[in-house]
Amino acid sequence: MVQLTCFKCGGVSLGVANEHHLSDGVSALHFINSWADIARGQPIGIPPFFDRTLLAERDPPHPHFSHTKYQPRPLTPPPDNKSQTTFSMFKLTRDLLDALQAKLMQIG
Repeated sequence: MVQLTCFKCGGVSLGVANEHHLSDGVSALHFINSWADIARGQPIGIPPFFDRTLLAERDPPHPHFSHTKYQPRPLTPPPDNKSQTTFSMFKLTRDLLDALQAKLMQIG
């Protein structure tokens, strides 16, 4: 967001709010300095570069580093048929809980 304030004395003030998701600090400073150069009637030091094809992704991608997205999925070992899973369900009534609590109180 940019705000230009004109004062009664003839002076001006330029306020700039920069969202860090939009640009980094170096880019924001370059933008402000370029704007100031244009306001003074000077040429821009580094003109803008609008060709975004340099940022386009390749199809298919050719990563230059190891990335999990482009790696084959790990092979999971087959289940061991020797081990068995046991399932148990305990129903604890209020009387059983009271008895268990009494035993714990005796142990201390």
